[in-house]
Amino acid sequence: DRKGRWQGENAAELLAYTAERGYRVDAWELGNEVNIFFAVHGPKAQVTPGQYARDLRAARALVDRTTPGARLAGQGSAYWPVLGEPLGALYGLLPGYLKGAGDVVDLVTWHYYPQQSRRGPLASRRAHPARLLDPANLDEAGHWAEKVNGWRDRYAPGRPVWLGETGNAQYGGEPGLSDVFLGGLWWLDQMGLMARLGQEVVVRQSLTGMNYGLLDESTLEPRPDYWNSLLWKQLMGPRVLAARAWGEGAERLRVYAHGGAEPDGVTVLAINLDPEREALLDFPGLEGRGREVYAVTAPDFLGGVVLLNGEVLALSGGALPALRGVRRDEVRLEPLSYAFVRFEAG
Repeated sequence: DRKGRWQGENAAELLAYTAERGYRVDAWELGNEVNIFFAVHGPKAQVTPGQYARDLRAARALVDRTTPGARLAGQGSAYWPVLGEPLGALYGLLPGYLKGAGDVVDLVTWHYYPQQSRRGPLASRRAHPARLLDPANLDEAGHWAEKVNGWRDRYAPGRPVWLGETGNAQYGGEPGLSDVFLGGLWWLDQMGLMARLGQEVVVRQSLTGMNYGLLDESTLEPRPDYWNSLLWKQLMGPRVLAARAWGEGAERLRVYAHGGAEPDGVTVLAINLDPEREALLDFPGLEGRGREVYAVTAPDFLGGVVLLNGEVLALSGGALPALRGVRRDEVRLEPLSYAFVRFEAG
């Protein structure tokens, strides 16, 4: 229809169109943030969990007939900080539709932003440079992720859970915060937290556009979170390992550990949230192993320049630079900085 939603026969035509032209379709998602239709289109447009479950069953039949083998995802419910699903008692959708149709979906998705830009009229947590330096605010993503995991376990056991949309701040990101170095502490922490909770895919909003884009919209130059994403993909392997911080100042130190292709190779990501104190790191159990340190800092926390081991990260003739670690016996994290420490197999 004119609002870009596919309904009834139109949905069948869309699926048939892709099949006829030989497009490879990996997954379909029925709707987007249907749980907040009441806010976008008015209360009369709100879809009930029962209706949505029936729609999912119809969509399952369409997908199987026109693009067999493609996966079907339920709509990604919007979750707000503090509130969860807004007005969830009246319009909450995710647990209800999973109860009615969890057996026909292949993926369970949800959306989460930890704060809201000042662009938006409503907010449960306004974006501010200090807000996501508070460990309790960072941990809230894990609170809602565990809720979604629990509903998946109950109504759609065995299905993967994806954080299907996330960014530093709702409403396009916060200018001067979502597009600068400081935002990277949140981004890396949230990826680590979701991996720890078994959510294997995190979809970033967005590649380009507004202030949360990984690339500057006008120049296509990488922003800090582009470099953070690249480092994560290069260094953090698929196996999630147990890790925790202890000692003086540990409440401001976030640590995650992943294993890579080598059977006992390990990469540790350590994030120092303290704006004043550095952190000296020890790695019990990994002593004696060779290690490379990828220390990430910035000359200005609210700027766009990222330093890897003291060198500015930037494109060269349109090409990515080599991301190289350095051998160090001692690992110190400057205030508001982070490092990936890659240990050789023992």
